[in-house]
This record gives sequence, structure tokens and C-alpha cells, in this order.
Amino acid sequence: MIYLWSHYTAAMSCYQLHDLNRAEEISLSALKKYPKHIDSHFMLILIYFDNERWAELIEHGSEYVRLVNLLRTSPMLFDNLVTCSLNDEWNMHVLIGIGYFELGRPDYASDSFEKAVSSAPDPFIALRATGIYFYNKKEMDQARLYLEKAQRLNHKDETVKNLLGQLPAAVGRQKEPTISLCMIVKNEETFLEQCLKSIKDYVDEIVIVDTGSTDKTAEIAGRFTDKIYFHAWENSFSKARNQSLAYATGDWIFIMDADEEMLAGNGELLRQAVREAGNSDAILVNTVSTYSNGNKTARHNSERLFRNNGVIHYEGIVHNLVVGHTSIKASKIELMHYGYDLEEKKASEKFIRTTELLKKQIEEQPDNPMPHH
Repeated sequence: MIYLWSHYTAAMSCYQLHDLNRAEEISLSALKKYPKHIDSHFMLILIYFDNERWAELIEHGSEYVRLVNLLRTSPMLFDNLVTCSLNDEWNMHVLIGIGYFELGRPDYASDSFEKAVSSAPDPFIALRATGIYFYNKKEMDQARLYLEKAQRLNHKDETVKNLLGQLPAAVGRQKEPTISLCMIVKNEETFLEQCLKSIKDYVDEIVIVDTGSTDKTAEIAGRFTDKIYFHAWENSFSKARNQSLAYATGDWIFIMDADEEMLAGNGELLRQAVREAGNSDAILVNTVSTYSNGNKTARHNSERLFRNNGVIHYEGIVHNLVVGHTSIKASKIELMHYGYDLEEKKASEKFIRTTELLKKQIEEQPDNPMPHH
């Protein structure tokens, strides 16, 4: 295995000295002796990217991804192999996507870019890299799509901000506005199916971010969508919300929680609201909450429907607030919320979790009055 490591370091040295032919020879030699050498595949991907040898890039990129996943599930198959490029899977998906796009396969490219976003330690870096590629290719619609998603996750990044500022104004859409349902879930098997059944016919895509379910939540979600993404819970509802927004491709984003249900007749009101939004970029949705075993109700409204423009996003650890909108419009859309009618144990767990997060936010933002409410 020391032999393989020395080959990789030699190939990398040649690559950094721009001797791509010698770097390729060394990497191919290592693979003849040990076809599962992940770092040699990684090296060849870089070489073929620089040489614009797209088919070979895709071949070795796909093998790299396969071997990385095999190493994670069956490390005993790799003996004592030392792997230096293990954390570059997301980057390889980006390069594979570029290879497919350059070969005229945008469908395969889109799938690879989506895999890059879902496998990256931070989706922002994959969205940013993909957006920059499309910008340099002068594919402005695609560049806008990925850069706006990146900006939603990190609106302070100067590169993303500058590139978006240089894009030509978006051409007004004449088609029916599309809606992406975005949800964050964790152990929601009790309510999730009822929720998705009530809304599935009124949205164009369903995006679900699971933050660590151990029950049948993912299985239930899979009956309604294949856009299910898994992110570790990081003690911030807004971060999880923004992760879900980054996957949305619709013109508008609609937010629901798993313990909510779209009331009969309100689906058409949802579609009507986006058709008649005018200059508004956020729309208020009414929520009716039941409590005391369904004997009492309470009502409130909030910005649950807003444009997917890369600017509107969430802030706040617990009281995740929608920020970035400029014009809000009321609507008659109603959701029924059942989450306050929890059994005592779950209600206690929810209270403890929320209290701890609020305490954390107060420590981090002592001058912010919101966590005190």
C-alpha cells in the first residue's frame, strides 16, 4: 500500500508541475496493479478535466464514486489502503456533471449536480461551483438557478452576489407559475402521509429534508417524492429550512410542516394565489391550530408562500423568520395544524428541545428580543 501512496504523491507532483502526460502514466500504472486505488481515479479525473476528455472523466468519476461508497460500507475489501481524496465525492459529482453537460447530456448533468449538492458537507459549495461553471459557459438561466440557491444559503458570499448582479434581467414568465413544497421532518410517521395526500395534487414538486428520522418517515415520504435529502440536525430550524429551499426548482416555494393538512378546496386557492401575485414576493397563509384534544382552536397567519428568488430565506434558531421579501400579500389559504394535540411525553420532549434552543439563541444574540417570546 506504500507503493500506491508513493504513486499518488508522484502523480500529484507531476500534475502540479503541469506534466499531465506523466501524471496520467503514473496513475494508470497504479490502477493496473490495484484497480480499487481511489486516489488514482481521483488523479485521472483532474487530468481529464484539464484536457477536456469528458468521456474518460465520467468513466473514472463514476468508478471513484462507486469505490468511495464501497469503502464506507465494506472497508475490509480495501485492506490498509490509505485514501487522501475521500472527502471529494461532492466535487467529483460536479465534475461528472460538467462532463455530461459538455457531451450534450443535460439530463445526466442535472442528476450529477443534484448528487453533488446532497453529498457536499455544505450544499452551498456545490451550488456555488455549479453556478460559476454555468456562468462561465454563458448558460445564464442555469447559472441563475444555482447561484440563487447558493445565495439563499449564504447571502454574504461576494462571488455569488457579484455574478448574480452581472446576469441579465430574467425574462418574464408567461407560463403557469410552478410551486415547490419544501418540508423538514424528523420522526413524523404519525402525520406525514395525511399531510402529503392533502397537498400532492397542487404542487409541482415535493422536497423533503430529513434531519434524522428513526421511524418510517423516509419510507412514507418516498411514496410521494424521490427528492428526499438527509442532513444532520444542527440545532437550527432556519438552517434546516434553508437546506430544503436550496433543492427547490419551482417559481414559488410553499412551506408545510408534517403535522399540517391542506383543507379541502384550498389547493385551488394556492394555485390562484401565485397566478395573481402581481409584484408581491410573499403571501400570507392562515393556519388553524387545534389543542385541548381538538376542543379548541387558534388562528394565525405567516409567510408560507414566497418566490424562489434566491433572496428570501429563513433566520433564527427556533422562531425561524422569513426575511428578504419586499411585498407581502394576504390570502384565504388555510392549513389545519394538529401538532399541539401531542401526547404528554412528546409534548414534554418538544418543550425541552425548544427551550434549550431558545436559551442558545439568547446567549448568541442577547439584544434580540424574539427568543424571549
